[in-house]
Amino acid sequence: MKSLFLLCLLGSTCFARENPKPNVILILADDQGWNALSVRADPDNPASGSPYFKTPNLANLAKEGMRFSQA
Repeated sequence: MKSLFLLCLLGSTCFARENPKPNVILILADDQGWNALSVRADPDNPASGSPYFKTPNLANLAKEGMRFSQA
């Protein structure tokens, strides 16, 4: 089973080099509160972020990427 996983992993990395595409990171969090991050989920709503929680890595991802807050 491990060898099959490694084979798939090696095959996917070799394929990615031949056909460069943008990287996609999908973070799915269950029961995450509307204001449980240091970055605002909705930039127009001050209540959608919190100064209490410190999440600098997620704040950087939100700054450099896209946010889908209307789910």
